[in-house]
Amino acid sequence: MVKRIVSNELMNYGQILEPLLPKHTLSPKEGCPQISDRAALTKIIFVFKMGIPWEDLPQKMGCGSGMTYWRRLLDWSKYGVWKKIYHIILQNMHYAKKLYWSSVPIDSSVIQAKRGQTYRT
Repeated sequence: MVKRIVSNELMNYGQILEPLLPKHTLSPKEGCPQISDRAALTKIIFVFKMGIPWEDLPQKMGCGSGMTYWRRLLDWSKYGVWKKIYHIILQNMHYAKKLYWSSVPIDSSVIQAKRGQTYRT
């Protein structure tokens, strides 16, 4: 059996992820099948995990055009979906006591540095 990239346990899809995703409309092209959000998420994660270009998604995965998933990635980014998912994951890890805030590094990519200001701990 093939291991799922996005398991039910990982995202608890129906209760956590699905409400965060913007509703999208069907393609105006005749005969184009609608790609489910779960399938799109799986393909997006696959591209990032494998480090391949969008157009190189394997046809045996039933992918179709990689641009479909790239556009879905852009839509979700525009609506702040990734940031919301990140916060939910952090929150769940915190409640499960698997996140150790004392070991989180803070640098200018997290907190904007201001010229002429110093921070003391």
